[in-house]
Order: sequence, then structure tokens, then C-alpha cells
Amino acid sequence: MKRSHFVRSLRDRVLPWWEARNERERHVLQLGALVVFLSVAIFSFALPLRERVVEMRNQLPRMAEQAAEAKRMAEFIQQHRETTAKPKGSLMARVEQASKQWAIRKQLVHLRPVSQEQGRQMLELQFQNVSYSRFIRFLNAMLAQGDEVVFLQLQAAAETGHVHVRLKLAG
Repeated sequence: MKRSHFVRSLRDRVLPWWEARNERERHVLQLGALVVFLSVAIFSFALPLRERVVEMRNQLPRMAEQAAEAKRMAEFIQQHRETTAKPKGSLMARVEQASKQWAIRKQLVHLRPVSQEQGRQMLELQFQNVSYSRFIRFLNAMLAQGDEVVFLQLQAAAETGHVHVRLKLAG
């Protein structure tokens, strides 16, 4: 009720003012309103959208490279799954040591033991905004010790060259 009253009141004030303008002033005001509308549309929507598209196009080669690296790692894991030696000691201790060695311990936000399957230790890990190259080195170190990747999910982070990771390791 109040909104319609406000609109009616505004219309009652603006309409006489508009009618008091001559033809030329009305055209200038209409043109000005169009320019303001287009300016708002361009600077609020079109330019930020274009910048985002350019940014995403620039990120595409890096993401393709990361996807290829992940595919190579998956193939490596599959090939060496049976040939690796049985790891010694605690899986959690090995994760702690390797994450400190590759300077990604601060990005390890979740480390939780999972119920043991077939006598193997299992851990769920989650890294936030971790350097992709350091994470891959960490993962290689864990695989070299005979640990096995049961689950791996990578998601690109906002910062270039960084990812969010969910990982389940078995040792």
C-alpha cells in the first residue's frame, strides 16, 4: 500500500515537471537517461564479464596441464600399485613427515584416521589452497614409501597454481 502511494506521489510530482519541459529538453533528458542506462550496463555487467572471460581463457592452459599431470599420476599409481613395497611404521607419521618436508603442513586442514580395511591403515586428508607442484611432490613421496591412493579429488583454487585436495591414503 505504501509503495503504490509513493509511486503515485512521485508520478504526480514528476509528470507536471516533465510536461513543463519543451520538446528539445525532453529529447535531451531522454538521451541522457539512455546514456546513463548504457553506462551502468557496460560498467556493471559487460566489462566485468569480459574480464572474467579473459581470465578464464588465460587459466585454461594451466588447468589443462594440471589435468594432464593428474592423468599421468593416475596411470603411474595404477602401474605401480602392485609393485610397491609394504610401508613401515605409522601412516599418520609418514604423512606428517612428508607434509613438513614439502612445506604443505599448514595447508593440511583435515587429517582423520579411517577404519582399517584388510589390515591396512587408512587416512582421509584435506588440503586447502595448496601449491599444486608441492602437493604432487608430497604425493610422489607417499607413493615411493609404498602408500596407496584410494581416492583423490582436485579442485582449482582461486590462486593460480594452487588447488584444494581431498585424498584418502592407505598404507
